[in-house]
Amino acid sequence: MFHYGEGYESYVAELDGAAFLCEEPSEECEEMAKTLAVRCKKRMMALAEFMLDELDGIYGNLEVETFIERLGKPQIDLERGCVAFLEHDFDDHILEVEYRGELEEFLSLTMDG
Repeated sequence: MFHYGEGYESYVAELDGAAFLCEEPSEECEEMAKTLAVRCKKRMMALAEFMLDELDGIYGNLEVETFIERLGKPQIDLERGCVAFLEHDFDDHILEVEYRGELEEFLSLTMDG
């Protein structure tokens, strides 16, 4: 399921429109990726609402659905507990959200780049 992705400099698996990263593939990482792939689709609205609240209008007044469409593919780092968006069309920043559990709670948003 996981293969080494040169561009990611990590092992990567792509499931349901999301990329999952880990340093060393394991059965535990595979199970977590499968679980989070399902959870990510279910929690995307809550994640987007959290991000928009944290961004506080930086990208204008966007509807949640529009924001989700413009975010692009999520990249989930299983070991760091972060969801990153590198392919969004807002600007050149990397948007990264730290999460807890199986995306039950979103802790912080950082902009890098």
